[in-house]
Amino acid sequence: MRFVSAVHRRLSRFVRSPEVAGLVWLVALLALLELSVGMGWVAKWVIAPPSGIYEATIDLFSEGVLTDSLLLTLGLVGVTMSIAIVVGITAGFLLFRFRDFGIAYEPWLGALFASPLPLAYPIFLVLFGRSYTTIVAMALAYATISIIINTREGLMGISPVLINVGRSFNVSPRTMLWKIMFPAAIPTIFAGIRLGLIYGLLAIVAVEFLTDLGGLGRLVSDLNFRFKVPETYSAIAIIVLLSALFFLGLARVERWLRYR
Repeated sequence: MRFVSAVHRRLSRFVRSPEVAGLVWLVALLALLELSVGMGWVAKWVIAPPSGIYEATIDLFSEGVLTDSLLLTLGLVGVTMSIAIVVGITAGFLLFRFRDFGIAYEPWLGALFASPLPLAYPIFLVLFGRSYTTIVAMALAYATISIIINTREGLMGISPVLINVGRSFNVSPRTMLWKIMFPAAIPTIFAGIRLGLIYGLLAIVAVEFLTDLGGLGRLVSDLNFRFKVPETYSAIAIIVLLSALFFLGLARVERWLRYR
């Protein structure tokens, strides 16, 4: 009897969880979209039905086109975020350590982050040429800034109680940094990494679209140019799914770092 009650409680919590609610709404939206296109309420050349997107995805994977584009975009995202995390956290710590520089430069970084950097594409093209370096450089311009700002804010927002506890145990400055300060600042730092990831991914896909060098952005451009509607929506859906998987992965890494 206790076993049945425990199972019932677990199922109740699972059904009421936000993740399940979001999944139910997504399935309902896809079903409504399928019905709308099937009944002719929405033209197929405007929005492809979910079933058509699924079939197009299978075809693109079987042809190898989607796999090659996905791997290239994943590689560019990996390179961009690796550099952005190292440079961003280091620069954010330096702006925290040297407060006058932080006060002087943080407003400029915020203004640069809010500016429409894709409009600077011709400048990057002149500097780096029509190459993957241009894609990474433009993505870095977005991804790094948010990590710098959030790292500085996270370190500045640490409770003085934690610092005083570390000092009462006479810990070294290095131990204070790695065992107290950075763990306390992890939520804010990861908020910056998540922002950097989404803006970096958008920049990569957008520049792939412009340069026609390859990747998911180039695939979307090519399929759209040939008026392949289901295939175009399939490539867009892969980009959305990729972004969601990145976010789930970052959430797991953040939890691991906070509770290790």
